[in-house]
Amino acid sequence: MTFVTIKSVEVLDLNLMGGFDEGYSLPQLMYSNVCLRKLKLSNCNLVPKEGINWPALRVLSMWYAKLSLEVVDSICSGCTGLESLKFHTCFGVPGFHINSKSVKKLVIGGYWHQEDEDSDDDDDQYKELTIWARNVTSLEINGCFHKKILVLQNVPALVDAKLYYLEFRTNQKMLSDLLASLGHVEKLSIGQQCLEGLSETVCATSSKVVL
Repeated sequence: MTFVTIKSVEVLDLNLMGGFDEGYSLPQLMYSNVCLRKLKLSNCNLVPKEGINWPALRVLSMWYAKLSLEVVDSICSGCTGLESLKFHTCFGVPGFHINSKSVKKLVIGGYWHQEDEDSDDDDDQYKELTIWARNVTSLEINGCFHKKILVLQNVPALVDAKLYYLEFRTNQKMLSDLLASLGHVEKLSIGQQCLEGLSETVCATSSKVVL
């Protein structure tokens, strides 16, 4: 990864092969970089020993990564210019606490289920997955969230929200609660599968719904 620093790389797409249990750890020399503006990591975990320093980064997209609350916090504090943050099929956290003043777009694309997460619980028990993002103005939620109840907290700045491909037909209450939390947004986009899980809930919202 030395070439990334030597060549002052601004856009990096690191797409690695491997399973969820074999995630590659980004080398320590990569956690301080003043040139990166767009970074996509797939099957790559962040394990910074001394924090993250990516002041020029504007877009960060992570796929199939094991997260922790500390890593998410390091991203928020170490990427002071970050505008767009995307987590696709990641796992390891009880929620996404985005305490960043700069991040305006947040995408949560599913949540990977690990068998050992529910090893001590009843097979039918669902757990909450909270999304806390007080400064985010655009939120997109899509994909599958196995045994997770999505809960929105402290999202007063949201203007635009998108709900796609969620398993709402088996959990209409979660959809109803999400829509209630999004009642203040100016534009709400709902995918076909979400619509199939709706009954009278959409009619109760005052937002503009885009099909």
